[in-house]
Amino acid sequence: MTVSTELSHEEYVGNGVTTDFDFRFRIFESKHLIVVVADSEGNETTLKNGTDYTIVGAGSFHGGKVVLNKPLARGWTILLERDLPVVQETDLRNQGKFFAEIHEDAFDYLTMLIQKALGTFSLSLRKPTYLSNYYDAKGNRIANLASPKFGSDSANKDYVDNSIKDIDSKTLRVKDKPINVLPNTEQRANKILAFDDNGQPITVLPESGSASDVLIELAKPTGAELINTNRGTSVQEHINGGMFTTRQLNITNSDQLVFALSEHGAIIVNSDVLIDKYTIIPSHSNVINGGGLFRLVNRDSCISIRPNVKFDCDVSIASGVNLLVSAFHIDGKIDNPRWYVADHDTYIKSNVRSDDIDGVCLFLDAISELGKRALISGLRADINLYRMKTGILAKTDGRKITSGNTYITSNTIKITASGTRTILDERYSMNNGNRPQNEEISGNTYWLEHQPSIDDEYKLINLDGRMNRLYCNLWDVEHAVNNDVIVINGDDNYITGQNLPTINSRYIKINGKRCSYFGHTYGIPEFKLNRVHSERGVKFGVNGDFKADGLVFVTQKQNKITLMNNVIFSKSIYIDESRRPFYFKLKSISKISDAVYKSEFNINNIEFRHELSVNTGHVDHVIYILISELQVHIVSTINGRVNSSSYDRILYGDINFSFLISSNINNSGFNMINILKGGTDNI
Repeated sequence: MTVSTELSHEEYVGNGVTTDFDFRFRIFESKHLIVVVADSEGNETTLKNGTDYTIVGAGSFHGGKVVLNKPLARGWTILLERDLPVVQETDLRNQGKFFAEIHEDAFDYLTMLIQKALGTFSLSLRKPTYLSNYYDAKGNRIANLASPKFGSDSANKDYVDNSIKDIDSKTLRVKDKPINVLPNTEQRANKILAFDDNGQPITVLPESGSASDVLIELAKPTGAELINTNRGTSVQEHINGGMFTTRQLNITNSDQLVFALSEHGAIIVNSDVLIDKYTIIPSHSNVINGGGLFRLVNRDSCISIRPNVKFDCDVSIASGVNLLVSAFHIDGKIDNPRWYVADHDTYIKSNVRSDDIDGVCLFLDAISELGKRALISGLRADINLYRMKTGILAKTDGRKITSGNTYITSNTIKITASGTRTILDERYSMNNGNRPQNEEISGNTYWLEHQPSIDDEYKLINLDGRMNRLYCNLWDVEHAVNNDVIVINGDDNYITGQNLPTINSRYIKINGKRCSYFGHTYGIPEFKLNRVHSERGVKFGVNGDFKADGLVFVTQKQNKITLMNNVIFSKSIYIDESRRPFYFKLKSISKISDAVYKSEFNINNIEFRHELSVNTGHVDHVIYILISELQVHIVSTINGRVNSSSYDRILYGDINFSFLISSNINNSGFNMINILKGGTDNI
């Protein structure tokens, strides 16, 4: 027969009397039916065939019945569900007989499996239709739901209960009766909270002159007008006086700007101001960026920054204007309030744009005049510069003073420039890199970033000062048609950066002593002091690291000296072909008693041996190795006794070193310490 019904399960509710429950679908065997009962609390139990019930009608096309051993309790529910194993056990042989019932049973079985799958799917949480934007639980609980983690997650009952409990614990509540919501904003404004005869919230006006009344008045937007200062003005007037804008005061030129800063101390620049002359920003002023520009419009235009000024405003230099001094002028002559790191905090932040490649952006002027020495210290600046010829010019001149020194020291300046021909120029009055006795440019920190615009002559850095620290990111230096793009004349300077030409490129010239220079681009990366360190070019393997002070290998473990050769160490060391000649020095210390000390030192295919009869005592063994372009020279001394040899060998790249010790008497002593150093210096 066919499978003529979609039924695959039956559900009934117990009445405390009935034991027989029909099922209207076919099962092949009794084991293909499961029986589950649920109590009034929803706790489910799967019953066992033969123990809890029997089945009548297994195999019948019309179904059958389940007979419980005892009546189903009132309010309990029972489920009768067909549950077939997901298998296909009908074996149809080639050219075998055709039995219609066998084929039909197989098809029926497959149909029942499909009904089982659809029945299971019907139990899942689903959207009613494809158009629906929700899932329908059809009145069922969703159990075992985890606590929510994100804002759109579902929440379980425990989470909601705990959240309400937490809110309740931090909320003023009443126990006796519900209370009304508070009055709306207009009814609450400038009033205090009270309660009527029924305990419901109301708002009332405070008593005039009471503390509540005063506090409410002070909290109003006009409250600052009610408080006077010791100058006889209100706090509101003081606030208004300190936060004027250029647009409010109609400031359009240099004189108006200086007057406003002298009167109010701080100005928000929210409109353009023409800097039409040499303009001194008074000490302790605050120029605040509000979107306006300082426009330098003629050759006399200049912004002179005095100590303790906070300057944050962008600057534009008109086309064709060749500034006589600079865009920013730091005048260090002592008739100004003195520039001291401890006493002053002067800061410049600005985006400076020029239409022409000409002039100086920031001039640190320590040029003495009329017997007055100069000092600039404690300046901080952060400038983005487009074009102009020079970014920073730092210059001293002490020729017009008879005592004391002129200084530019302890300043921190960051400048990011594009198209500028010189980003930093430090110069003493002699203009030859030498420092006069009464002039000092030292201890400054610079952060320099530069992007050239076209192929041209660039003198990016000239450093006459000493003990400065430079952090550089110099892009596309190859656009420079000249050599010596960076010239370091001063001593003890430190120059580094992620984009900095190497010392062996044409762009670098270092005349100063004891300068540390870390270059990485446009050449072979290396680290250089004026006296080349011994670690230069020595490293473990092709990709190894350089070793400080030329130290290649150290052992401090005691090794017994036996009849057999004992390998003290074996190392592969990389030697750069372009860095020869190379020197190596091995120092080995052993202790031996009345025996022959035998050593073997191997370099690739070179075997060098040296031995010595030793009474009880120490063995001080030193081996010197020189690797030149065409030869290898080895000199060995054991307690002052010398042995040497030379070999015609060309060695570079990965070189294998090994050192072995033995004796003519077993366990005659110990090897204790071995130190191998190497480098380009004769060590």
